[in-house]
Amino acid sequence: MSDEYYNEQEQWERVKKWLRENGPWLLAGVVLGLAALAGWRWWEARVERRAQEASVAYQVVLDTLNKGDRDGALKKVDALRAEYSSSGYADQVDLVAARSLVENGLLDQAATRLSRVMDSSKDAQLKLLARQRLARVQISLGKPDEALKTLTIAEPGAFAARYAEARGDALFAKGDKAGALAEFRKARDTQAIGGSQTVDLAGLELKIADLEGSKDKSIDPPAKLVDVKASIKVAKLWSTSLGGAEPVLRFGLAPATEGDVVYAAGHGGDVVALKATNGKDLWSAKTRKPIAGGPGVGHGLVVVGTADGEVVALDQGNGTTKWTTFVGGEVLSAPAVATDAVIVRTVGGRLIGLALADGKEIWREDQQIPKLTLRGAATPVVSGNTVFCGFDNGRVLAVQTGNGETVWDALVAPARGRTELERLVDIDSPLKISGTDIFVAGFQGRLAMLSMDNGQAWWSRDLSSYNGVDVDQDRVYVAAANGDVIAFKRRTGIEEWRQEALRNRGLSAPVVVGAYVVVVDFEGVVHWLDTTNGKFVARDKAGDRVRQAPLVVGDVVVMQDEKGRLSAFRPQR
Repeated sequence: MSDEYYNEQEQWERVKKWLRENGPWLLAGVVLGLAALAGWRWWEARVERRAQEASVAYQVVLDTLNKGDRDGALKKVDALRAEYSSSGYADQVDLVAARSLVENGLLDQAATRLSRVMDSSKDAQLKLLARQRLARVQISLGKPDEALKTLTIAEPGAFAARYAEARGDALFAKGDKAGALAEFRKARDTQAIGGSQTVDLAGLELKIADLEGSKDKSIDPPAKLVDVKASIKVAKLWSTSLGGAEPVLRFGLAPATEGDVVYAAGHGGDVVALKATNGKDLWSAKTRKPIAGGPGVGHGLVVVGTADGEVVALDQGNGTTKWTTFVGGEVLSAPAVATDAVIVRTVGGRLIGLALADGKEIWREDQQIPKLTLRGAATPVVSGNTVFCGFDNGRVLAVQTGNGETVWDALVAPARGRTELERLVDIDSPLKISGTDIFVAGFQGRLAMLSMDNGQAWWSRDLSSYNGVDVDQDRVYVAAANGDVIAFKRRTGIEEWRQEALRNRGLSAPVVVGAYVVVVDFEGVVHWLDTTNGKFVARDKAGDRVRQAPLVVGDVVVMQDEKGRLSAFRPQR
């Protein structure tokens, strides 16, 4: 019977009866629903709060690292992992810790953290990144076979070019140059197809060009050395090791001098002062930082730059730390020390003036650099109250050391060509100042003589070099990118002689020692040439490859190889 047949009273009685029977269940359902909603909102708030807390903790780790407190930062890393293990920051902070450990030479500990991210991360991209970095660490540990095993993966995705380059480095470490060349080419080709840059193409091209014994007709092998009939005797005075070898990264580490003292730094963080004539240790300091550029010396300071973007100033007399400051970019060249500032060039195209007393920034000058550049940065050179420096855009800048005001800006090598690789015009080597003349050479650019007063070019010659120049009263000496050593008339730029017997041997910048020009090749062989005709007069062995220009202290030549070994030589008639 339908409800319309019940009177009002009867209908009300039926409602009350239904409520008595079902009300508790209905109320319980409402309460449960509200509780569930509140619980969900509480959970969302908790997740968001925890994520924010993890983010803050992650930033604290980065800030602690930027202050140079690596031990404190590593403790905070472990605390973050313990407290926020399910957060994505746990993986990120392990990668940060691994990098710090690598920079301090603690490769086994770095490998442990990278393995953890590789095996347990829920982020596929982080797993790929950790795997690639782990392989790099394994190569540095002298375990190329393990690195190749680590890099064996079905689909590296966007990391394909990086993986190929890492495989090439592992094969090269095993002595398989043909296999390494094939992988380097694969990395280059993969990058070209992929679009966005994930590898250093210029550095990759240099690796390809440096490989010995290639069967590829388009890549000329290094010239084979022929015996030299020595006309002078060269004495090896002393050698010592600073360690911290890291050849793949192309650091700008080279000895510096003031008086008869040599100052040098290793990538592992050691800085030393030595007697030039006998290598006697005057003092040594452990900065425990990944030094990548320097040292620069002067006005009571020894200054180095790091791969982390820090600049460290030490007391020139005893090596104690005077100050440390952060400049926001990797430093791959020696800082210059002027009377009123320390001048630093970062990889990102920034020239920065820092106060001598405390390292605080006084001024900065930014140069826009191309998307593709060689890995490196020119060393600033000071003359009086002006600092001169080359940049990756082919320009040379003259700036007042005290306030950063531009004195002049000269374009030495305009970019030419259709591709980014063809348009490389980096000036990564120090300028050479002699009197009121400035001599500069750039990669795929020009050799030029400039006026110190206004930057006007007195003469220029098309020439490619990434090593730098040296001069004497009569000539300018250059090691070209192809390995030719060339002498030009100083006043006119006319070529006087050319030595082609070292072609494709990856030469250092030349230095003049009395009547001789000295260059060092990729095997650490030291070549002595006659300044008047370019003929070989002697040959010796330093150690490993020397990329930066040797240092001349009187009649002593000091050089630092990629493995951190310092060697000193003196010519004797």
